[in-house]
Amino acid sequence: MVSEIAEEIFDLARADIMVKYRYFDVALLAIGLKEISGYGKAGLKESALCYDPQYIVQKYRRDGNYAVRLYLHVILHKIFFHENQLRHILDKKNNRLSDEKRKRYWNVAADMAAEAAVLDLTGNAFYLTGDDNKRRLLEKMSNRVPRLTAQLIYRELVNGGIEERELSEYGQAFFLDCHDAWTDEGNDELVINKKQWEKISERLNSDIKNFSKKRSSHVLEDNLWDGRKKHVSYSSILEHFMSYGEEITVNPDEFDYVYYTYGLNLYGNMPLIEPLEYREADKLRELVIAIDTSASCKGEHIKGFLQRTYDIFRAREGFFNEFFIWILFCDDNIVSEKCINNWDAFKAYIENVKVSGYGGTDFRPVFDRVEVLVKNGDIRDLNGLIYFTDGYGIYPEQAPDYKAAFAFLNEDKNRREVPWWAIKAVLEEELYEY
Repeated sequence: MVSEIAEEIFDLARADIMVKYRYFDVALLAIGLKEISGYGKAGLKESALCYDPQYIVQKYRRDGNYAVRLYLHVILHKIFFHENQLRHILDKKNNRLSDEKRKRYWNVAADMAAEAAVLDLTGNAFYLTGDDNKRRLLEKMSNRVPRLTAQLIYRELVNGGIEERELSEYGQAFFLDCHDAWTDEGNDELVINKKQWEKISERLNSDIKNFSKKRSSHVLEDNLWDGRKKHVSYSSILEHFMSYGEEITVNPDEFDYVYYTYGLNLYGNMPLIEPLEYREADKLRELVIAIDTSASCKGEHIKGFLQRTYDIFRAREGFFNEFFIWILFCDDNIVSEKCINNWDAFKAYIENVKVSGYGGTDFRPVFDRVEVLVKNGDIRDLNGLIYFTDGYGIYPEQAPDYKAAFAFLNEDKNRREVPWWAIKAVLEEELYEY
């Protein structure tokens, strides 16, 4: 009897959503239902909403809109790819936070983002007890983050000095479903797999713009856009700049210590085979780093970008023994220029870097200056150029003769796309400790 009532509650909820928000049709049908007696809660496992029928009936008796809101909440988790993003966060090493701590922060952030989108979309329709408190807490959070997306809320929870009491308040206020199964390995053989959810998310994004011109949800669109971002590390992009060459050093792959030691033992100071004096490697010899000094690129962000670049190259021994790093600061004109040829100088430069400029943004002067440096012979073996910027500037019309990348502090859906010949990097996750 309870099972039948729970099924009827979900049927009514689906009908309410289909009537009022028709663009959720495919996503709604993609969420299966799985009854688990004694489960004591509700939560997603892959593409199924698992639930205890007794729990659903009790919740429905207290609040008639519970099932509708639960459905919307879990649909948004799926189309925002909150499960996949949690796995991405846990895959990254973090010496400061345990996996359990990061899970907790992410679970709260994902619930807050889902409910922020629901409240922004539905207004006063399908009101739930506690919505007024949620709006109060979301307004408080919106003063701390530029957009109410799970990624930005999570970053604020990790780095913003949130106290335990406040974190617990957020967790209790926005909880609707459990996330126990989110870290389970995905199954590509599912009826609805990740690639299909990506198509559903893309279609939903288009349908929202067509169906809800009068009442669109900016929070929903922001989260849809953030959820579909591809995670490409800055370090992997830097690898594209490395070139094949030789450097003078012992090659441990080709040096045979057995014969070398045998010769020393047999003849005293005369080894049978001398160590090779070179090895071939993929590394950098000359690199240009351009820094946008417009107002949105603050000093701490610039220092963080340079430090991240330094750390990656030092950890990977990314440069040949003899190298040159050209650092150009530019707004709509070249502000300063510096050539560095050793690690100590690079480290000292980062520690004492001073930012000036703050005019408009034009990327072309940097590319023009590099062309002059190459023509004059100051730059002889250029691997590429990395431009750290907010992205709001004038790009060159012609592709340069070398590789170029534009590194952005964060994602921005309103930013113009980089030219076809340039590589795009987003540093938001790498400049903040997750």
